[in-house]
Amino acid sequence: TYDEIYVAGEAASHCLMESVRQIAEHFANRPEITQKIIILEDCTSPIPGYEAETAQVFDMFKKSYGIRFAKSTDITLAA
Repeated sequence: TYDEIYVAGEAASHCLMESVRQIAEHFANRPEITQKIIILEDCTSPIPGYEAETAQVFDMFKKSYGIRFAKSTDITLAA
């Protein structure tokens, strides 16, 4: 019932990526859910050496599931 689902945490290249992958795959046939997912890109970072792989998978998340990315400073929360 949420309008947006925010995801943040360490490490983007491993833990966060795998969590988002599992959520996206579970709801693969429900774009009305996967399109609500927003990864807070300034609240996570990849383990050094995994930057390119992380960027590639995150691009796939965008294209395949409609997952979005934003900075935490761009988020306005309802009171």
